[in-house]
Amino acid sequence: MKNDLIAVVLTFKGKLNDNFFKIKKIFSENDINYLNKKSAKPHLTIASGHINKNKILKLCQKLKKKRMKYLKLRSIGLNMILSNEPLIYIKWNLDDDLINFHEDINIVCKEFFKDKSINSSLNNWLPKTSLAYKDISYTKLPRIMKQLKKFDLYKSVKAENLEIMEITQAGEKTINKIKLV
Repeated sequence: MKNDLIAVVLTFKGKLNDNFFKIKKIFSENDINYLNKKSAKPHLTIASGHINKNKILKLCQKLKKKRMKYLKLRSIGLNMILSNEPLIYIKWNLDDDLINFHEDINIVCKEFFKDKSINSSLNNWLPKTSLAYKDISYTKLPRIMKQLKKFDLYKSVKAENLEIMEITQAGEKTINKIKLV
């Protein structure tokens, strides 16, 4: 049986979320499109791993039964990982509510995932929303950073939905959405 790669993510509402789409436009205008093409919406990945296709519905049902409360996430600003392929992202404050939410989701996912991404464990997890990756060059960074300075990225957002996304070479696709209460 084929295993699919899925991610369990939080999606947002609020002014900061609106800014994400303005930032995506700036990246697009600067020919930085890898994440714009792969990821339909800004999100925070809580867990990811491979799952038997037949178990995805059961995972969704179990997550729905938990009736999880929405989260208020606080951004602690724009960050970068400087490597061969730089990553620009929004970093989220890792408070007790987010830690507990992460752990609750990962307990459920552990039951269904054939193998879990190493980045899903709390010790390796970086609570972030990626904005640009792979096709951003070091020569473009000063110009991009100057354009991004106009955004107040130290804001809070309301995470209202937990979404299950299928991840393929073509990109991410939401296959189920769970409203947080």
